[in-house]
Amino acid sequence: MISTLDTASPAERRRSRLRAHIADVALDLFCDGGYDETTVDDIAAAADISTRSFFRYFRAKEEVLFHDALETIETLRALVDDRPAGEPLVVSLREALVGLIALPGKDPERDRRRLQLLADTPHLEAAKLAHEHQWETALAAVLAGRLGADPAADLRPALAAASAIAALRIVLEHWLASDAPRPADEVVTEAFDAMRVIWSED
Repeated sequence: MISTLDTASPAERRRSRLRAHIADVALDLFCDGGYDETTVDDIAAAADISTRSFFRYFRAKEEVLFHDALETIETLRALVDDRPAGEPLVVSLREALVGLIALPGKDPERDRRRLQLLADTPHLEAAKLAHEHQWETALAAVLAGRLGADPAADLRPALAAASAIAALRIVLEHWLASDAPRPADEVVTEAFDAMRVIWSED
């Protein structure tokens, strides 16, 4: 599978690396000093950039927590597209999400810290829901293509996408709440195997 970074220009890659660096610095500051207590000026100083430069990469402080959202959505779309034609949707979604979690360079502990911060900061809920909606919309579009369905007239793509994102949210909540968490990909597999029974696709 070709990722969006594989086809990016050198300038786009530099921009992506700097965005990731700023986001990493910001997450450390949020976890150490608190989200509300950390200012954009604090983040800029720690990332060794100007505050003005920060706003060239992010419109607001909360955006650093979702810095890779668009790239992740495109990767998920590609992973679903790569699944065999005719495969049950729940299996395609399961394998795509497991593949997303297992991508090279993923840092489960960092992901866990970010998710915990989002869970512990109630006024970030709206931003989190907005990004979940983006995932649902993108996923519904690719599922409509697999089904040969018109999403304006056929409810199946939107329902399948919403179910998948809801299942992923429950998996991540379970993962965060566990004192001895299993690898997230194992929990995703278990959850989607349960959904396969619920959806009666066998």
